[in-house]
Amino acid sequence: MRIYLVVHRFSPEGMGGTELYTLHLAHGLLDHGHEVTVLTHAEGEGADIAVCEDVHEGIPVQRLAFAPDAGGDLVREEYDNRRVASAVRRLWEAQRPDLVHVTHFGHLSTSVAQVAEALSIPWVATLTDFWAVCPTGCLLRTDGALCTGPHELGACVRCLTHMGSRGAGYAALSRAVPDWGWSLAARAAAWPLLRALPPARWLAALQARSAVIRRRLRSAGAILTPGAHARAMLLANGYPADLIRHAPHGIDAPEALRGHGRPAEESVLRLGYLGPLTHAKGAHLPLEAVTHLGPDAPVTLTYRGGLPSAAALNAYARSILEGLDASDRARHEGPYHQDELPTILRALDVVIVPSLAYENTPTVIYEAIAAGVPVIASDLGGMRELVETLRGGWLFPRGDAAALAQLIGALAADRQRVRRVAAGLAPVPTFAAHLEYVRGLYAAIRGA
Repeated sequence: MRIYLVVHRFSPEGMGGTELYTLHLAHGLLDHGHEVTVLTHAEGEGADIAVCEDVHEGIPVQRLAFAPDAGGDLVREEYDNRRVASAVRRLWEAQRPDLVHVTHFGHLSTSVAQVAEALSIPWVATLTDFWAVCPTGCLLRTDGALCTGPHELGACVRCLTHMGSRGAGYAALSRAVPDWGWSLAARAAAWPLLRALPPARWLAALQARSAVIRRRLRSAGAILTPGAHARAMLLANGYPADLIRHAPHGIDAPEALRGHGRPAEESVLRLGYLGPLTHAKGAHLPLEAVTHLGPDAPVTLTYRGGLPSAAALNAYARSILEGLDASDRARHEGPYHQDELPTILRALDVVIVPSLAYENTPTVIYEAIAAGVPVIASDLGGMRELVETLRGGWLFPRGDAAALAQLIGALAADRQRVRRVAAGLAPVPTFAAHLEYVRGLYAAIRGA
């Protein structure tokens, strides 16, 4: 089949978990004889869309280059971009795909689904985060509270006004107007005399977001979610149960990560945090917990992951780096390449995943457990799901550094607990199994 994989960004401009999933999917489909093209966004200047083509690791890539904040309706175009729809329609009329698989709608919007439906091209989607129900993709409000969906317009307004150019002009207003005031404003914005005003269009587009996306996604042959928690969240937000399939991604070649020797045999318990220095990921919590333990606790803490540039270094990341510099047993050893992961994990006894957001199925948990390294994770969402399903370790209350410190201290004092859990870790799902499921789904949808 000729298959288009659609993703919000792609290497070399971005290579997070969703992009890596798309890359593995593309290679797997190519290996089975399919013709694969990746369609993605690239940073450009202005609202006009230019189609740029290149090849990445043998995969043809078409990049739609434009500035996302250059359109006339920033909120609407985030999820419904007519310029993207026109560009994609021209591409697919000229090179008609047999099937389209969207792995993230960001930047290109649900217009790709609209075009596929209009051209009678079967399509499926994988939702790796919560973008379909939340503009931030993580259901985490600006005040740090968790969210269950766009049920309070005022809360959505406050989140959107803190997300760069799409709402920055209304930030002060969002703090001054109570939640009930935004509901009234939305009704007023529908009046014919006000509808054409920019603030009215902005608010109307935000209010319509979840309904438009849900309507577009209902035309999919199937929606895949890697986690059962994510599936439950979609059901709670009005998505039909028969459309959503729980399809864990797993990881590629988990056996290659398997460590050697017994864990927790060193004189100290070796803790690790693998990820970015962002508040949503709870990056401050491991350092706070280790600091809370006091200087005599037999633990070390190693941070690995990308570091912001000097220009992009914010106060949050700076405070963590300063705390690590001041510590005699915690350090940041910089970014790492995927090839280094086996060596990094062999040097750890426990990996901490302290995210403040729900997460879906964090790849780092799969990777740690595949390597035989237990996990301490937030008792929340996809993290709880994986730790419980894979018998992967321990949970602590979301955001509670003191509870995390208490748990670390108990494990440091009783290493046998770590060894017992490490010995009982369940097998991690493989990406090969996921690929077989996806290929079978393609065949069924094409047949239908």
